[in-house]
Amino acid sequence: KTHSGKSGVAHRKKSLGPATLLQLFAMTRESSKPLLSVAGILSADAWFSFGKLVSKAYKSDANAHALFSYERALLILNSPKSVSLNKPALDLLCESLLSPLTQYKCFLQSNINHSIGVYSYEQGNFDKAADYLDKSSRFRRQMRDDLHDQDGENDDHSKGLSKLFSAVVGGIKSNCLVSPASMSEEVFTNVFKYSIGHGCIQLPRETFAVDELELSLSLTLEYSALTQHAGQKPHHALSFFQESLILRTMHVGKHSLDVASLHFNMGVVYDDLEQYDQAISRYHESLRIRLDQMNKATSPATISELEDSVLLTIKCMGHVYKLLNDMDNAICCNVKALEMVNKKLTTYREHADEWSKMGLRLGLSVPVPTIIFPEMKSSTDNASWKTNFQMMNKKELCHVFEPRLTKRRSRSTVSKLKRELAKIHSTVIDLVNERKKSAWDNESGSLRSKLPGSSSLLLASLSSTFKMGGDAFEAALMRSSFSLGRMRLEQMRYEEAADYLETALRSKWVLDPASSSDSDSDFSFKSLSSRKKQAKCMDEDDPEEGQIYYSLGICNAAMDDHERAVRCFLTAMRYLRRSLRRVDSLEVARVLFDCGTSHYYLCNFEQSVSLYEECLRILSSLTPSHEEKEEKAPSPTDVSKSNSFRRGIVLYCLVMAKAAIDFDAEASNLLNEAQMLLSSSNDQIVLAYMEFLTGLFLHHAASQVPIRLRSITRISSTGLSLDDGLSWKEMCQSALTLLEQVKNECWFDPLEGVEDSDEVRHLPLSGHICFTKGQVYELMNSVDQALNSYVDAANFYRIACGDENMYVASVLHRMGTICSLRTEFHALGYFNEALSIRKNLLGGNDHLVAETLYSSAIVLARLNRYEASMERYHEALRIQMADSQDSNEVARTLAGMGICHYNHRAYDLALTCLEGAVKIRKYRVSRLTDSAELVELYGEECALGTDFFNLGNVHMQMGDYAQAMQCSIQSRDLRWCHVGSGTVNKILDKYFSETTVDEDELLGLAHCLHNIGVMFDIKKEYIRSLPHYEEALAIKNAIAGFSAKDSMSLVNQVNLDENEALVLQSLHKDQEFPRINKATLSASVTRQKIALVYVKQKKYDYALFHFSHALRIQRQVLGKDHCRVGSILSSMGNALRRTSTPSEMAIRCYNESLRISQLRFGQNHATVASALFDIGNLHDSNQNFSKAMHYYQRALSVYKQKYSQDLRQRLCSGLARPRASLNGGTEILSTGDEINVVGDTSVPEKQIGEQYALVTEALRNAKQQDMINRGERTSCIGDSNDAWLTFEVLLFRFVEMLFKYVVDPAQTVVRDTIDNSRRRIESAAAHAVIGDADALDYQFLLLMQE
Repeated sequence: KTHSGKSGVAHRKKSLGPATLLQLFAMTRESSKPLLSVAGILSADAWFSFGKLVSKAYKSDANAHALFSYERALLILNSPKSVSLNKPALDLLCESLLSPLTQYKCFLQSNINHSIGVYSYEQGNFDKAADYLDKSSRFRRQMRDDLHDQDGENDDHSKGLSKLFSAVVGGIKSNCLVSPASMSEEVFTNVFKYSIGHGCIQLPRETFAVDELELSLSLTLEYSALTQHAGQKPHHALSFFQESLILRTMHVGKHSLDVASLHFNMGVVYDDLEQYDQAISRYHESLRIRLDQMNKATSPATISELEDSVLLTIKCMGHVYKLLNDMDNAICCNVKALEMVNKKLTTYREHADEWSKMGLRLGLSVPVPTIIFPEMKSSTDNASWKTNFQMMNKKELCHVFEPRLTKRRSRSTVSKLKRELAKIHSTVIDLVNERKKSAWDNESGSLRSKLPGSSSLLLASLSSTFKMGGDAFEAALMRSSFSLGRMRLEQMRYEEAADYLETALRSKWVLDPASSSDSDSDFSFKSLSSRKKQAKCMDEDDPEEGQIYYSLGICNAAMDDHERAVRCFLTAMRYLRRSLRRVDSLEVARVLFDCGTSHYYLCNFEQSVSLYEECLRILSSLTPSHEEKEEKAPSPTDVSKSNSFRRGIVLYCLVMAKAAIDFDAEASNLLNEAQMLLSSSNDQIVLAYMEFLTGLFLHHAASQVPIRLRSITRISSTGLSLDDGLSWKEMCQSALTLLEQVKNECWFDPLEGVEDSDEVRHLPLSGHICFTKGQVYELMNSVDQALNSYVDAANFYRIACGDENMYVASVLHRMGTICSLRTEFHALGYFNEALSIRKNLLGGNDHLVAETLYSSAIVLARLNRYEASMERYHEALRIQMADSQDSNEVARTLAGMGICHYNHRAYDLALTCLEGAVKIRKYRVSRLTDSAELVELYGEECALGTDFFNLGNVHMQMGDYAQAMQCSIQSRDLRWCHVGSGTVNKILDKYFSETTVDEDELLGLAHCLHNIGVMFDIKKEYIRSLPHYEEALAIKNAIAGFSAKDSMSLVNQVNLDENEALVLQSLHKDQEFPRINKATLSASVTRQKIALVYVKQKKYDYALFHFSHALRIQRQVLGKDHCRVGSILSSMGNALRRTSTPSEMAIRCYNESLRISQLRFGQNHATVASALFDIGNLHDSNQNFSKAMHYYQRALSVYKQKYSQDLRQRLCSGLARPRASLNGGTEILSTGDEINVVGDTSVPEKQIGEQYALVTEALRNAKQQDMINRGERTSCIGDSNDAWLTFEVLLFRFVEMLFKYVVDPAQTVVRDTIDNSRRRIESAAAHAVIGDADALDYQFLLLMQE
C-alpha cells in the first residue's frame, strides 16, 4: 500500500464512532472462527500426542501426567468456540459432515475418551471409567456407521472451501458498514487444506477403516465389560464381552490369543454368577487356544508368557471343578499347574549334586563349639546335664554353612514361584482329603480311582506323569505333602513341615504297603527291587521313602527332638543303602552327617564320632567324576572345591565330638586338616569356630605341662617337645589372642537384650569364650583376671539357660576353688551358691553335690568353723558311700575329715578317719596292681602316701611314736619309688636334668624325711635325726630354687666368725628370693628344726647359721611381724647368749621378739611374759640385777594374772568339759604348709604354774644378788613385798592342792554320772521311734567302725 492509503485508513478509524468500532470488532472475531476451529482440532491432537509421549517417557507418575494431557485435549475439542460459526458456514459444514477434518475430530474424541477410561479403570475409579468408555464406544460406533454410508470417493474440497470462504468472510463483508480487516481467500484455503491433509494422514485408510474401527471398538467394549464386572454388574459385563468377542472373532479369527483372553474373562464372569458349566466351557475354549499357540511359539519370552496364562486358566478351572464337587478334575487341574510351575522353577534353580538334593538344598547346620566340663564327662547319663547341654546347644543356634562358588541369582522370581507352588500344593492336599472324606461318607468302597473321565480330556492330554499306574490321587497327595513340607522346612516352620511330611509318608505306605515294612524280609526286598528300575536318579519332587524319612529327621532335629531325629535318619540310611545307588554315595554321607550331629546333641559322643568318620570316609573316596553331569553342572574344579569344604566341615564336627571325649593328638591333627580345607572359605563364622577350637587345644596342652617343666616345654605340630615350637607362656598368650579374635567375630552383647539382638546365636559361644579365658588366666596365676572372666561366663550361662543351671554351678564351683587360695569368705559364698543350684537340679544325693560339699568343708575348716565343716564332710561322705564304699571320693573325704579333726585337736576322731582312708587306699592299690591302669595306680599310690603321712602326724601328736615312725616310713618308701630309687643326690640330679620328676611327690618325700627326723629328735637320737633333716632340706632347697650355698650339706663351709654379720643381716636386710613356692616356707621350718638340734648339741654357731637363714625366709614369706618370726628371734637370742657374741645381739633379738609378741598378742599374753623373762634372765646373767628385776616383775605380773584366770576358770567352769587351746602345741602355718612343728604336749595350766614359780624364784635371787652388790644384809623374810610374794605363792599352791584332791575328783564323778544318764535317755529315745535317717546314721557308724 502507498503512504496516502495508510493515512486514509487511519483517518477513517479516527472518524468512527463507538457503535462502528463494536461492529468492526464483531466482524473481526467472526472472521477468525474458522481458524479457531482448525486450531482447536490441531491443538487437541498435539495434547493427545504429548500425553502418549509422556506415558512412555516418565517412569513414575506417568499415567497422572498423561491424564492431564488427555483431559486438556478433550476440553479443547468440547469447547463451543471451536464450532461457533455463522449460519451459512455452519450449514455448509453440516452438509459436508464427512469431511476428513470432522472425521478426525470424532476419531480424536474416541481415542481420548478410551485412554481416560482405561486409566480410570486401572486406578479403580470404575464409575468414571464406565462413563468415558461409553462415550468412546458411541464415537466409534458413529464413525463405523458413517464409514458404512460413505461411497468411498474422494471429493474435491476446493469448491467447498471457496463456498466456506464466501459464507464466512463474504457474509461479513455484506453486512458491514465498513470494510473489515480479514484474511485473503488464498490464506484461508491453504490453512484448511493443511488441516484436512493432516486429518487424512491420521485417519484409518479407507481399505481397512472398518476393520480397524471395529477392533478398536472391541477393545473399548472389553474394557467396558471389565469395568462393569468390577462394578458388580456381571450381566452388563457379559453383554459387552459377547459383543467384543463377536467383533474380534470376525477380524482376527477364533484361534487368536485375544479371543482366548475374552473367553477366559467371560469364564470368570460366569464363575461369579455361579454358572459353572458355562464357566468351564469358556475356560476350556481359552485353554485350547492358548495351548495351540504355545505349541507353535518359538520365542522364549512368548512361551513364558503363554505358560503363565495357561497356568492361570488351569487354576481357575480347578477352582470351578472344586465348586462343582468334581474333585477328580479339580485335582487334575492343580496337578497340571504344579507340573508347569515346577518346570519353570527348574530353569531358575542352581545346580545341585546328590548331597544337596538329599539335604533338600539346605546348607550344613554347623554346631556351635562348646565346652564339656570334666564333671559332665563323668556323668553323661545325668538328665540335668543333658538338659542343660541341649539348652546351651540348640539346633536353632547352629550356623548354616553354604559354600557358594558362584553369584546367587535374583531371588525375587524364585520366591514368587515358591509361594505359588505352596498355594497349589495346599489346594491339592485339601482336594484329595475332601475326596477321601466324600468317598468314605458315600461308602464307595475302594478309594483308588483312575484318571478323570471325558469331561476333562483336554486336561488329560496335558501331562504324562499323572497317568502312571497306581493310585494317582494318593501319589498327588504324597508329592504335594512332601513338597509343601520341604518348603515349610526352608521357611523354618518345622512343626507344619513335620505334619506334611508325615502325611507324605502315610501316602507312600498306601501306594506301596511293602515299603512300610521295617524289616529286611524277602517280600520287602522284592518290592524295593521292583522300584529300582524307575529310580535311576534323585528326583526332588517325587521322593522316595528314604528322602521323606530324612526330611522328617531334619524337622525333628530342628525342634530339638534328636532321639526321634536319629531314628528317622537311621531309617532313611537303611532305605538309601538298599536302593540302586551306591552304598558309599553322597546321599548316604549327608544322612550320616546329620545323624552324627543329632547324636552329638544327645551327648552320645562316641556314636557321633563313628558316624562323622564314616561320612568323612565316603567324602574322601568320592572324586569329581562321581558328581552328576548336567548341562548346567559346574566345572570339576568347583565340584572338588565344594567337596573339600564339606570335608572341612565334617572334620570340624569330628574334632568337636572327639574333644568332648578327650583332647588327644588325633583330634589336634584333624583340626589342622580342617583348617587347611576351609582356609579358602569366606565364611568368617566357621573360621572363628576353628580359632576357638584351636584356643581350646592350646589351653589343654598348656594345662598338661607340670609347673616345673613350663619353662622348658614347647608345643609344635607334632605335640609337646623340648626342642622347637611355642613356649608354655606363648601357648597361653596364643590361646588368649585366638579367643579375643573369636570374640571380635562371634560375640553377644548382653546390654542389647535377648529379644532385640540379632546375635543371639553367639550367646553360648560368648560364655565359652569367657570360661576358657578364665581357665588360661588361672594357669598363668592371674587370679583377678580369671575371676572376672568366670563372672562374665556365669552371666552368659544364666542368660542362656536361666539362673540355675549346671554350667553356672560348675563356674561358681571353680570360682570358689580359686578364691579358697586367697579369701576364704568369698570362696565360701561361691561354694554355697553352687551347692544350692546343684541340690535344686540334681537332688541331695548326687556326686556333684558331694564334691561341692567337700570343697566348702575345706574352706569352713580354714575359717575355724569346725562344726559346720564337719557337717558338710559328713553329708558328702553319706552321698559318696551310698554310691560306693571304696571309691576314691570316699577315701579323699575321710582324709579331709581326719585333717580337720587333727587341726582341732580331736586326735581320736582324726585317727579313725585317716585309718579308714588308708584302708580304702590299700584296697584300691591292691586291685590295680595287676592291671594295666598305670596312671590310676600311680594316683592311688600318691594319695596313699599322703594318707600315711597324715596318719603318722596323728600318731605323733598322740604320743605313739612307733606307729608314727611306721606310717612315715611307709609314706617315704612310696614316694621314694615315685621319684626314682637311689640317694637324694641322684634324685636331685634327675630333677635338675630333663628327666621328669613329680615335684609334689618329691616335696612329699622331704616332708616324710623331716617328720622322721622329728621323731628321732624326740627320742634324743640327734645323730640319726640330723641326716634326715639334711636330706629334707636339700630337697626343699632344690624345689624352692635356693643356691647350693644355702644347703645344710655344706655346713662345713660356714665361717663361725661371720655369725654376727649374718645375724645382723637377717635382722635388718630383707632378702628377695627368685620365687616363693610351696617349698620355700617349709625349708625354713626344717632349718629351724636343724638349728634346735644343734642347740641341744651345744653347737650354737651352727644353730645361729640356720636360725639366720630361717629368719630371712620367714620374714620374707610371713612378714616381719608374724608370731613365727618372734619365736625364731627368741631362739636366736637363747643361742647368742651361749656364744662369744656380745650380749647386745641377744638383747636385740629379744627386744624384737618382745615387740612382735606385744603387737600380735597384746601386753598380757604368756608369750610376752616369756620374752620379758628371757630379757631379764640375760640381764641377770650379766649381773645387771636392777634391769633383771624390772623385767622379772613385768613377767611375773603377766603370769600372775594368767595363773589366777586359769584357776578361776577351773573353779567356775563347773561340769563343762575343758577345751584344748589352739595356741599351744602344734601350730598350723597360715600358708597351709604341710609341715607341723611338734612342741611340748603338756597341759597349758601346768606350764603357766611352772613359769610362775620359775619367775618368782628368779626375782628373789635377783633381789638377793642386788642387795649383796649394794652391801646390804639379806634376811630370810625380806621386805614386805617379799612377804606378800611368799603369801601369793603359798596361796596358789594351796588352791592347786585343793583342785587336785577335792574339786577335780568330785567333778569327774558327777560328770560320769551325768554322761551315763544321758546315754540311757538317748538310748531309750532312739529305741522309741526309728526312722530312715536313724537307719542311715547307724549304717554310717558301722561303716566308719569297719
